[in-house]
Amino acid sequence: NLIEMAQRFELGSYTGLSEQGIYEAKGSLQQTDDSYSQADIANLAIGQGVLLATPVQVADMVATVANGGIKNRINIVDSIVNGEGEVVRKVRVDEGKRIISKRTADKVCRLMEAVTSYGTGTRAIMGYHGGAGGKTGSAETGYGNAVHAWFAGYFPATAPRYSIAVFVENGRLGGKVAAPVFAEIAKAMLEKGY
Repeated sequence: NLIEMAQRFELGSYTGLSEQGIYEAKGSLQQTDDSYSQADIANLAIGQGVLLATPVQVADMVATVANGGIKNRINIVDSIVNGEGEVVRKVRVDEGKRIISKRTADKVCRLMEAVTSYGTGTRAIMGYHGGAGGKTGSAETGYGNAVHAWFAGYFPATAPRYSIAVFVENGRLGGKVAAPVFAEIAKAMLEKGY
């Protein structure tokens, strides 16, 4: 069910960054189905309601989908290099765990790529850089008219290596405000050879 799947993606949990010396919030997800009404679950299905997710959690969820359903540990540092640019130490990456089937992940990726090709996320298009897959979002806060803008995606679409979640406080429209930020960051990374 929806709550179990959110828990499998570790929403409402720490991501492991605190173990690397980085402060993080854990978001919020009640841990039992008994605490959710049918209305709560319907709201969760469209990204509203009682779930609070951090941009790191959302980027991690996107990375898991783009990685064929395998969730890897989040690492901020990939390697340590010396002044000549030579790798001095590579950070250990633990073997990931399967969260969803490869078949399901592939279907979701096709849908996310459609979002950037002809959906609400076309402003995230990277063209000759290999394309991207993503999802736009507008998060109502429950406080007046405050609506936050989201775009979460992966790139390049053909062989995903990176995921980014862009959160713009009070940005209102994810496709118009957050998606272009994603495209700008992704293009800069690829042009610099990352």
